[in-house]
Formats: sequence, structure tokens, C-alpha cells
Amino acid sequence: MANKTKRIFKRVLQYTVIIAITFLIISAGATKVIYDLCFPRYEGQDILFDEELTKLQEERQKAEFYSGENLLAGYLYSPADGTKENLVFFVLGMNAAVNDYLWQVKSFTDNGYGVFIFDPTGCGESEGKSAVGFSQILLDLNAALDFAEKEQNFGFERIFLFGHSRGGYAACCALHFGHDITAVASVNGINSAMEGVMMPAAKVVGDIAYSNYPLLWLYQVGLFGTEAVNISAAQALEESKTPALIIHSAEDEIVPTNRFSIISHVENTEYLTEIPEYDTDNKDSHAGILFDKDGKANKELFETVTHFFEKAAKAAENGE
Repeated sequence: MANKTKRIFKRVLQYTVIIAITFLIISAGATKVIYDLCFPRYEGQDILFDEELTKLQEERQKAEFYSGENLLAGYLYSPADGTKENLVFFVLGMNAAVNDYLWQVKSFTDNGYGVFIFDPTGCGESEGKSAVGFSQILLDLNAALDFAEKEQNFGFERIFLFGHSRGGYAACCALHFGHDITAVASVNGINSAMEGVMMPAAKVVGDIAYSNYPLLWLYQVGLFGTEAVNISAAQALEESKTPALIIHSAEDEIVPTNRFSIISHVENTEYLTEIPEYDTDNKDSHAGILFDKDGKANKELFETVTHFFEKAAKAAENGE
């Protein structure tokens, strides 16, 4: 009787192990398929440029650099006043290309800032069969900053970072890699790579999505490495003590202010120069905060950002 019980127990155990392994294999395969589908290639929109933007496009300089094996297309826009003091690295969010944000670029150049902006991997004029994954933008930005440093920052004295959404995450996390950055501004930024991928899943199925957390983490580590996946915006800000302006729309429905966002994680106000409550008439649009009602740049937003950058530059000059 005892032997029979042992045989039954052994058989149940074997079946349990087989089922568990089968489940893990299926889950891992499903995780890869679904994850990859979330990051398709983005070609950009067909845009009719008016006279102002046409002139902006004609005067820009193209600068290509590699991020991994992919050649990325970057563009340098000179300040309207011809100075070469301040250069903003403009970091895009998901499903975005350079030409989608030319009014925002122009807002910076009109305020005396040069702008370097690039199509991320798998977007616009850059190479890549897909956008790969959430942390790819961080690797792309790090490659862009390395390239600029080899080019003596294109002749500019100071570097600032400005990012939106996934770009806001990258702009803050890039501080972890030791670049000489005067200040950073993030708009509607996501705090970390894992929060970036868990956010849409949690919205659909609730917290049960976290049951797949280990597989998602392992897959991203396989793609980007542990450092890129584990670093968060809040952590990078605290480590670097770089002046940071964190802006988040109160009505952002894509990245809610109370969860997943950078602003929901920051606590140490010593390194956060300002955390304004910010909103526009574009209440239902995650990207709407960047635009005014006419589709041009949100003047109030970019005046806030450039004013912050000016203060950070003066503080750096005074050794503060």
C-alpha cells in the first residue's frame, strides 16, 4: 500500500513539474510575442510644413551616429540668435519621430537654444526593424551623448536634456551614466522600464499582470542588460543631484500622476528645483501638453522650461 502511495505521489509530482515547465515555456513565448508587438517600427507622419518650419528644416544639419548596430539620424538646429551657448537634447517618446515635434524644436531655437534631436531606433529615418523595447531609448540617448562629446558638443558650452514620456524617463536616467549635464526637464515622464511595460498591462487586466513580472524583467534584461532595466528616473536624479524640472499634466490618462510616473516617486526636494502642477486644454492627450490649440508648441510650457534652464545655467556659472 505504501509503495502504491509513493508511486501515485511520484506520478503526480512528475505531472506537476511537466505542467509547470510547459506553462513557463508558453508564458515565456507569449511574453516575447506580446512584448515585441508593443514596439513596432514607426515611420512617422506625412506633414505639410508651413513657411516657418520649411526654413527650419532647410537650415538644420544632419548628424548620424550608431546605437548598437543601427545607424540613427540626428539633426542639429541652431539658435535663432546665432549663439552657441546652450544645447538641448530633445528626447522623443513612443511612436514619435523628429518631424512630429518641429514646433517644439522651433520654440527652443526661438528662445536662443540649439537643439539636437534624433529619430530613435526603429523610427523615422533611423535604422531598425522595430523600436525593440522600452529601454532602447535610453541606449539611444546614451549613444547620442557619447557622439556629441566626441564632437565637442558641436561647439556649445552647456548641455540640457528635455524628454517627453518615454523620453522623460531616458532624459533622467541618462544622468546615471556620468555625462556633463547642466539640467534636465521631463514632461509626463515614466519612472522606469519595468513600470513602462507593466503600465498598459495593469490597465487592461489589473494587478494580476504582475504575475508575469519576472518573465518581463528577464526578457528586458536579455535585450538591454541589467543596468538599463533596473535604473529608475527617481534614482538617477537622486544620485546625480542635477537640477531637474519634473512636469506632469494632472489630467494625463496614459501615465497617471499617482502611479508609474516620475512625479509619483520623487521625494527629496533638494535636487528637484521645481515640481509645478501643470495642465493645458489638451486634458485627454498624453502628448497634448506639448501643443497649443493651433497645433503649435505650448508657449507657456516651453517658457517654463527655458526659464528653468536659464536659472540652472546661472547657478552652474556661480558654482552653486
